[in-house]
Amino acid sequence: MAGMGQGSGLAERVAWELHVELATRIAVVPLPEGEGLLVEAVASLDELGVRCRRVVQRLRPQPYPDSVGFRVESLARRLLVDLVDPFLRRWKPETTAWTERRPPGAGPLEHEAAWTEATVLRAELGRLREQLRPIAVELAELAGAAPLTVSAG
Repeated sequence: MAGMGQGSGLAERVAWELHVELATRIAVVPLPEGEGLLVEAVASLDELGVRCRRVVQRLRPQPYPDSVGFRVESLARRLLVDLVDPFLRRWKPETTAWTERRPPGAGPLEHEAAWTEATVLRAELGRLREQLRPIAVELAELAGAAPLTVSAG
C-alpha cells in the first residue's frame, strides 16, 4: 500500500482499506449538479456499507480505547450505524421506487431530473459527504498515510 510502512499491522491495513473505499466513492467525492445518477450514488453507498463490514470483520475486538484497532472500529461503527445506514434506509427504497416508475423511452437522467425529491437527495448527499470526509481523513492518519482526498469541494 502506497505510503504505508513495511511493518504495518492489521488495524492500520484495515484503516487504509476503509479510507480508500471512502475516498474513491461518492461518499466523499462530490456529485456535481446535473452529473451522474443519484440512484448510482445510493448504490455506491450501499456497496460501501457491504465492503466496510467485510473489512472490519477481519479485526479482533479491541478492548483498549487508545489502540488503533479500537479507533478504527469506532470510526467504522460511526460511518455505518450513525451515517450511511440511516441515509440508505431513507433513500434506497425511494430511489428504487422512482427508477421502477421510469416510463418506456425516457432516459435515466431525464427521468431523474423530473423527480421532485432529487434536489432533497442531492442536499442530503452533500451533508453526508461533509460528515464522512473527516472520517476518511482520520482513517488515513490511523493507517499512517496521507489522505487520498482532503479538499472540501
